[in-house]
Amino acid sequence: MTKQKKAQEELVRIFLRNGCFRRPDKKRLKEGYKKYKKGCETRFTVFKKEEILIKQLLSKSGFTYGKSFKKVKRIVIPVYGYDNMMAFQKMISENKKKEK
Repeated sequence: MTKQKKAQEELVRIFLRNGCFRRPDKKRLKEGYKKYKKGCETRFTVFKKEEILIKQLLSKSGFTYGKSFKKVKRIVIPVYGYDNMMAFQKMISENKKKEK
């Protein structure tokens, strides 16, 4: 198994524990870009000690991440873009097929 595949499997495991997808509201998209600036986002919510590991795994898997930010007592690492979100959903479904 390649390093990239191992990193992807670890990312999926972490995401399923504490991650989420944020999708834009289709009704609000009609308002136009100036009023509603929301896009697709994959979020990893982790504790501070895991932040560096997640960023390394994302890089090894070929994803670029945004600037992390605090939310309550955790750190959120965002991965922006529809293509990234769809690629990550595909990784999750492939990983679930392997487990069966």
